[in-house]
This record gives sequence, C-alpha cells and structure tokens, in this order.
Amino acid sequence: NMLNKLDLDLITNVVNWNEFRDIQLSFFKASVANLEAPTDHAIFATLYQKAKQYGIKYIMSGSNIVTEAVFVPESYGYNFWDSKQIKGIHKRFGKVKMKSFPIIGFWKRQYYMRILGIKIIDLLNYLPYDKAKAISILKEKFDWREYSGKHHESIITRFHQSYILIKKFGVDKRKAHLSSLIYSGQMKREEALKELEQDVCSPDMVQEDRGYVIKKWRISEEEFESIMEEPPKSYKVYPNQERLMKLYKLILYNVVVPIKRNIFKVS
Repeated sequence: NMLNKLDLDLITNVVNWNEFRDIQLSFFKASVANLEAPTDHAIFATLYQKAKQYGIKYIMSGSNIVTEAVFVPESYGYNFWDSKQIKGIHKRFGKVKMKSFPIIGFWKRQYYMRILGIKIIDLLNYLPYDKAKAISILKEKFDWREYSGKHHESIITRFHQSYILIKKFGVDKRKAHLSSLIYSGQMKREEALKELEQDVCSPDMVQEDRGYVIKKWRISEEEFESIMEEPPKSYKVYPNQERLMKLYKLILYNVVVPIKRNIFKVS
C-alpha cells in the first residue's frame, strides 16, 4: 500500500531459504536467546550493500527512543552485528554451506561507515513521535491493519517472543517495550501491568505458529522439544567479537572523537 501510494521503488533480496533455515536452526540448537540475530544482521547487511551499489549515503531506520529506549540485558539479546558469532554458531551446528547469506564483518562495516560515509538515521528521534498517532495515520492513509503485538509481523519472531523466549529463557520482551512507553509518557504503569497479565498471543495462535515453525525448520516434534529442554547458554560460550567491539568503541570515543573536536576548534 505504501509503495503504491507514495510511488516508491522496491528492491527485494530473497535469501536462499535452505541456507537461511540452516543458519536460523543453528541458533535454536545453540540455545542462545537471540534467535533473530541472523535475520537482523542480514537486513542491515543488505541495506549497506544496496546503499553502496546505488551510491546512497543515508539509510532511514524506524528505531526510536520513544518505544525502544529500554532494552533487556545484553545476555538476552546479544549484538546482531557480530558476524563472528553467526559464522561460529553456524559452523558448529549447521549442515548447509553459507554462500549467499548477506553478512558483513566488523571491519567491512567500518569501511561502509567511515570511508564511504553511509549513515543509518533514526528518523523518528528527530520529531515528536507518538505511537498511537502514528498508528492512526497509517490506518487512515495506508489502510494499515494491526497485528497481535510488537514485531509480530513475522511468524518466527512472534513465536520466538511469545513462546521460546518466555518458556526457555524466562524473558518477556513486553516489559521493555511497555517500559519505554511509560518513560515517554504514552502509557500509564497501571495499563502496562494490565497488559502483562494477558498472554502475548492466544494459545491457539501459539500452537498454530509452533506447527508452522517446526514444519519450516524441517525438524520433528521430538527434536524441537529436546532442544527446548536444553539449558539456556550465554553468547559468550561461542565465538564472538565482543572484546574487539568494546575496545574499538573505547578508542573511538575517548581518543579519536576528542582529537577531531580539537582539530575543528583550531581550524
């Protein structure tokens, strides 16, 4: 609807399903909380690649501090940018060779940002973003239809947040999402507590999603339950670049940025 009404071009990048299924299933078998890391990484890797291809300097993101300022602990949702983690987990649990999956390493991402100057802009942080008003505009102008919850536009995401995260990891992401709305004054605490008393999704929808995901992953009911019963594991037990990313950030903000500020002051 938005493409037609705003006269926008659309470019899609369809990842090889057999390959992606194997990567996603590897994360499930690894028993880490961030099952969605491969999806998020592939989305932004593709955006950078397309921006470079078409000479685009700005990528517009819908991330915002109004509805997403509060996050669950990092141990429950480790950095999806860590390509070493994706490759390491897939190498250990996967069976299909990674060929076409969009992936960018740490230094390649720095190249996109620092050398090519491609920036991700959180556009909604530059205006008074009101979630309820935004929903009203989407419905009125673009015939948008609400779904069951935040990020439930994807079946795997919906099932992950309504079943896997809650049952296996004891994580209800609604607490973070609703807390953000409370902080921004768009919801009362009492309203949030009342919403938390309700199931994330109806039992029927959870069962339907469960059957869908098991079928898409091509595993048996027994294998699914066996993996669900495995104890949760920290992302730290698998290959990662956490130390590199933290060191880089430390140097960037404590050395590089101050030097650049002094240079501009002098000039």
